[in-house]
Amino acid sequence: MNREEIEIQRKCMEDSIASISAKVADAVKLAQLSAALSADSEARLVQAALELEELYISLNSAAPENS
Repeated sequence: MNREEIEIQRKCMEDSIASISAKVADAVKLAQLSAALSADSEARLVQAALELEELYISLNSAAPENS
């Protein structure tokens, strides 16, 4: 291979490395976003469960006693 061919091949490899690096960075960002969304969803579900529990307790305490 002559010098020009080597330089062209090197440039192609550099472009491939840059492209793969960008894909990795995008995947990391998506993973971080996914983790944040998961944590937010969990917090909302826990809050909803607590609210349901409070309503259930209120409903039972307000219900007339069956004797």
